[in-house]
Amino acid sequence: MLMSKKLSEKKWWHTIALASAVIATLPLTSYAQDTGEEDLEELETFTMVGSRIKRIDAEPINPVVTRTKEDLEASGFSTLSEAVRSLSFNSGQSLGADTGSSTFGYGAKTVNFRGIGDSNVLMLVNGRRAAPFGASAGSGYDTVFDLDSLPASAIESINVLKDGGSAVYGSDAVSGVVDVRLRKDFEGMNTTLKVGNFDSTDGMLIAGSVIMGTSTADTSIVVSADYKKQSSVFARDLDWQGNSVDYRPYYQGNSDALDYFGANYPDRRSSYSFPATVTVIGSDVIDDGRYTYASPTSNPTIDGAVESDGSVYGRYDYAADYGYMPKEEIYGFYASARHNITDSLYAFLEVSYRTASIDTDSAPTPFSTSSEHGDAADGSMYLPADNPYNPFGVDITQMTMRVTQAGNRITNKMVDTPRFLAGLGGDFGGDWTWETAALWTKSKVTDENYNLYDDRVQAALHGVDLEDNETGLVTTMWLNPFGLSNEEVIDYIGGYDTNVGSNEVYNYDFSTSGTIVELPAGPLGIAAGTEYREERFSEVVSSANSEGNVVGGSWFSSSAGYRNVLSLYTEATIPVTTWMELQLAGRYEDYNDFGDTTKPKVAIKIRPIESVLFRASFGQSFRAPDLAYLYTSEKVTFTSRNYEDPLRPDDAGKQIEQHGGGNPDLEPEETDTYYVGVAWEPSGFLEGLHMSLDYVQFETDNLITSNGGSDYLRNEATALEYTQSGDIVRAAPALGETYGKIVYIKTSWINEESRTYRGLDFDVSYDWKTENYGRFTVASNSTWTIEYSESGTEYTGSEYYPKWTSTLGLDWNYGDWIVNTHAHYVSSRNGEAALYDEPEIDGYTTYGSQLTVNAGVTYKGFDYFDIKFNVENLFDDEPPLSLWGDFGTSTGLVYTKPRFWSVTLSRDW
Repeated sequence: MLMSKKLSEKKWWHTIALASAVIATLPLTSYAQDTGEEDLEELETFTMVGSRIKRIDAEPINPVVTRTKEDLEASGFSTLSEAVRSLSFNSGQSLGADTGSSTFGYGAKTVNFRGIGDSNVLMLVNGRRAAPFGASAGSGYDTVFDLDSLPASAIESINVLKDGGSAVYGSDAVSGVVDVRLRKDFEGMNTTLKVGNFDSTDGMLIAGSVIMGTSTADTSIVVSADYKKQSSVFARDLDWQGNSVDYRPYYQGNSDALDYFGANYPDRRSSYSFPATVTVIGSDVIDDGRYTYASPTSNPTIDGAVESDGSVYGRYDYAADYGYMPKEEIYGFYASARHNITDSLYAFLEVSYRTASIDTDSAPTPFSTSSEHGDAADGSMYLPADNPYNPFGVDITQMTMRVTQAGNRITNKMVDTPRFLAGLGGDFGGDWTWETAALWTKSKVTDENYNLYDDRVQAALHGVDLEDNETGLVTTMWLNPFGLSNEEVIDYIGGYDTNVGSNEVYNYDFSTSGTIVELPAGPLGIAAGTEYREERFSEVVSSANSEGNVVGGSWFSSSAGYRNVLSLYTEATIPVTTWMELQLAGRYEDYNDFGDTTKPKVAIKIRPIESVLFRASFGQSFRAPDLAYLYTSEKVTFTSRNYEDPLRPDDAGKQIEQHGGGNPDLEPEETDTYYVGVAWEPSGFLEGLHMSLDYVQFETDNLITSNGGSDYLRNEATALEYTQSGDIVRAAPALGETYGKIVYIKTSWINEESRTYRGLDFDVSYDWKTENYGRFTVASNSTWTIEYSESGTEYTGSEYYPKWTSTLGLDWNYGDWIVNTHAHYVSSRNGEAALYDEPEIDGYTTYGSQLTVNAGVTYKGFDYFDIKFNVENLFDDEPPLSLWGDFGTSTGLVYTKPRFWSVTLSRDW
């Protein structure tokens, strides 16, 4: 299927790309002029993210943020992902250690520039694409990159392009590009050992690394290895979280809350309780209604049953059970080698491998019998009347429960990330260079989960013959929904399942760059090349998942997808005058699964005086549909909570079955990117000062989206609309009914919405060197979100879209001492009130601001090692309250960890 913007509409870009690629591969040397000055010093050229042309000018034409290894360490964060996420324009919700349980341990650590999405940031390693995380994240279909898959000990710098880069790099470079540069020329050996822990709970960290390097006139080799182990942290150990998600006490005496919510204002405890809650209909011994028990009982009786009103009884407080941060253990190594075969030909090799084990705890399995497979007449599960623990005398078809005796749902993820790159490069003469390489990389996620099984739970509700562990005798045992069951029953109904997901990338590239001609204002540089890429996605699920036999789980089959992409690109930098430079870039890509596209970019750099620089650009970016969006098999899931059917108001609310999956007809998301910026670097007594102001705007069409249960069942009008369109599938109405019961809702992915982002970045830094008091550095970076909207709905200032995010760093270097401080600020948010016309109730519709501070001190005066003492969240600041999420705060946006101290020893050998 062809994209909405056909190649025929932009033939001129295609022609430029092809012609320039051909011209640029020619070893043109006629431009070279003999200056007769052979003793002139030759300055080394380099490339910067956002351009493939080598240059000497350190100030790129594109807006680029660079953080060296020392900068990242100075930020005071214990992980690379947290350090990168502290960039002010990373202003959306990211996946991290504190979002693991909410997403059942996806395990990936991501960035989300400007809230546009984790999968809209392109990740490069040494200028080439990295493998996406092997399991879909976020929505369950997103392809994201895991920052923990990088060899942390070998990182030299991280370079971030702040505007779109699809014209240079292709798909996914929408909100920015992150190029992680790994060390290639290290000399000697360095070892580090790091130990840390929270001062209010146990989350012990032990990490170590070694890096070695050597070189000769023609060969350089770098090898590194690292290890990390961190213990899990449970929500019950956090002061701000505590052991309860019943937030009613926060609103005692709040008249606005009482008026809006009623007597049972916010109680986030689950209705999937233990003891179970049952709906009794047609019993001869008790009135119709919902019942449970005040406490677990091995002898449930009619007299002991209590009515469940969803407030006092029939609720489950899961805060004490879920793991807030997973247990992690990571090993990895990296090796890089380069050898000059001749003066004009070299070979290079990069090999890395990382393996991570991530264990996540979630609260015991919740489920509703109406949503599970069983022996009832409609195919659902039920509690038989003859179960000895059923005192109500009738079959129970509506029961919600949680088998706490089976313990937490434990997810273990094994993440393996190998990477292999080999290539050749050289020069044609003059400054013309070329390079070609073959890359293979993969992310494989082996996901082992402890589950309960529908068929076994249903059998245990009927009664099942099992061998007694103590006597060895076979006897009939039953599952007791209201109290403790025999351990043999609990062992019988559960077990471990393994699912395996992977994303694999093969990439072959050839590029060349050099100068075509010397213009009066300088060299006209050009770069061109071609790439061929294959992407493979697979998801192999267990038989229990494919058969829908997992209690509380989704129902889907194994799936796989394949894509190949052929790309041609070209780029030129044109020195119009000595104070003005122009960049023209274009990229043509041909996809086997949805068509082709050509994306342009034009940028300009103007320096009217030495201290002032103006930059501007316009480009088009796109995000090809992730393979999971296209090829995932149909998944059967259920809404996260009970919904009432507006067209059948007399029916009780229930979890609604949803059918969704990949859509092979999806088109790419298309984005127009605008950028304007100015920078000032004065000389004289203000030398060392840098100030900049950048404006960025992203306009996206064809946004990939999917509706959920709340969208379809918002009110009677929308329920009727989606019923008529076929998105709500209903059974035939019974006699006298107008509408039948909902069988399921279609939730497939479609191209429908649009998105607009507009924002300003303010950067100020000052580097002051003194004769007697050392060197002082201050750096402040702030981002103001002017607008974030989707399909006309404004989200700026809502929970995960703050208007302001800022960082401030203060560093002092004096002799053998280094002192670092780093502050991160997220503004308060009040978006829910604006979106839904709710009263402004603190903690529910108003989310407070947060300022966290890290501080570290390094001493380099010992003979055998350097030592650094660091504290994250120095003042133990608690995250602002947010009651929409299950965790009581805005995870993935604000900093949620308690104060964490660490000591690092390092030595150069």
